[in-house]
Amino acid sequence: TKKLTALNIQKHLDNFNLEMQFGTYSKIGALSGGQKVKVVLAAAMWAQPHLIILDEPTNYLDREALGALATAINNFEGGVLLITHNQEFADTTTRETWVVANHRCDIKGDADWAAYAA
Repeated sequence: TKKLTALNIQKHLDNFNLEMQFGTYSKIGALSGGQKVKVVLAAAMWAQPHLIILDEPTNYLDREALGALATAINNFEGGVLLITHNQEFADTTTRETWVVANHRCDIKGDADWAAYAA
């Protein structure tokens, strides 16, 4: 884990295009939707997890927040388990998709991985 210093916090917030005030001085209720998403993701990723699980993360987000979320997911170096009904969002943020419907799990995405899984 990184040391909790002003310099480390600022470097981490910079990765999410956030100014220091958003992570340290602002009340979360005063932030825009996109800023809230960035702050929450920055906090979740502070400890550098290997995996993040996001359950319906696009609910109630405006366009700015969706863009911020997609960027954060695409820049994340670990694994992401994304549970969503938003197919367009899933297509822009994932290499492979497991669609669970009608008691089936269909896999689409990386052809090499899909061939190996079959």
